[in-house]
Amino acid sequence: MARVYSEFPLSGRHGNIVYFTRNGKTFMKEYHEPKDPKTENQLKSRARFRAAGKFLKQFKNVIRKGYQAPVNYTSSYMEAQKFILDNCLIPVEPPTDGNEFQFEIDIPSLKLSRGKITPPDIRKIERIENELSLEWDKSLGPPPNRHFDSLNIVAYVEGQKVVWLSDIGARQNGEGKGYLPQGINEIVHLWTFFSNEQKSMKSSQENISDSIYLGVF
Repeated sequence: MARVYSEFPLSGRHGNIVYFTRNGKTFMKEYHEPKDPKTENQLKSRARFRAAGKFLKQFKNVIRKGYQAPVNYTSSYMEAQKFILDNCLIPVEPPTDGNEFQFEIDIPSLKLSRGKITPPDIRKIERIENELSLEWDKSLGPPPNRHFDSLNIVAYVEGQKVVWLSDIGARQNGEGKGYLPQGINEIVHLWTFFSNEQKSMKSSQENISDSIYLGVF
């Protein structure tokens, strides 16, 4: 960087030289191509991460439970984010927010938990106003499962609210009910999964099942 003495003010880029003013004094330095030229792939990648992050932060408490004990990732959030990036993004054509690239979430593809317990086999589900009634297969199945595995429900109103209802009922009961907060009259997306903290007091994939998307109700 060198100081410039001139009768006329200089600023901006001229060829390979950049002029700028600091504290009333003019300086010059050589121009270097920025490390981030904003290529098409970089812009697309940022749009993908932006969409995944904006959506995922709504589910942060559920993700902490559902993606416990990540193996190849530094956090539950990072693993869930990777799943969304790989499986749940749909390009918006044409973009509606002025950006060159835009993505939305394919909600039915979203996985809110993953683990070694066998997922719930839901046989019946009904919503009457804010009451959710479910029936599921109560057979025990393979060794990772327990009679006292507890059913969880996650309800999501698009762009608004995530409701997590835990301990709806034990696997052995085969049925249970949950209640959405008053004021939620919209259609909700529903997921369900089993959890069982009694299997391991520490974070473990043995405490959780994969989530199952149930649809809209």
